Amino acid sequence: PVMADHLSYVIYTSGSTGKPKGTMIQHRAVLRLVNALSHHIPDKQVYLFASNIAFDASTFEIWSPLLTGDLLSIYTQKYQSGLEIAKHCSQHDVTTIWLTAGLFHDLIDAETKIPQSINFVFAGGDRLSINHVRLFKQKNSNVALINGYGPTESTTFATNHIFGDHFQHYVPIGRPISNTQLYVLDERLEPVPVG
Repeated sequence: PVMADHLSYVIYTSGSTGKPKGTMIQHRAVLRLVNALSHHIPDKQVYLFASNIAFDASTFEIWSPLLTGDLLSIYTQKYQSGLEIAKHCSQHDVTTIWLTAGLFHDLIDAETKIPQSINFVFAGGDRLSINHVRLFKQKNSNVALINGYGPTESTTFATNHIFGDHFQHYVPIGRPISNTQLYVLDERLEPVPVG
C-alpha cells in the first residue's frame, strides 16, 4: 500500500544556488498543503490550473480541487499575461487562482479590478510589491488576497498571510501553515532568540 511517507513526485528547483536539484516530495507533504489551505476556502470552488507541471505551484492548483471535490479549469494558452488570465477566469467562472508575483503585478497593472467570479487570490514565488497589494485591496475589497511563501522543498507554501483592510508598509510572509514549524537562523545556522 502507498503510505504517507512514500515518494509522490520529484520536482527540480534551482533554489538560490542556480544549480538544478531534484526535490523529493512525499504524499504527506501534498496532503499537508491541501488540508492547511482548504480551511480558508469553502466548498464549491473552481481552481485555475495555469502553471507548468514542472513548477511547484501546480501541486496546489491540481491537488487542492481534486482532493476536496472542487473543479479545475485548465488554462491552455502558451502565453500568460494578467489580462489573458483574467479573461479565462471570467469565461470559466474561476473562483480561486494562484499567481506568481510577476503575474499578480501584471494583472493589477492591466486591470486593477479582477473578474467578479474570483474569491481567492494566492500570490507568491517572489516578493509582492506593496503598491500592487494596496491597489488590489482598494479595488477588490471582497476578495481574499493571500501571500503564499515557501521553497519547493516545503511543497509550495510553508507560510501564508491573508491581507486585511489595514496592513503595514511591507508584505509579510505570514505564519506557518498547519503542521509546519519555522525556525529563524543566524549566519551560523543557529536558532536566533525571540525578537
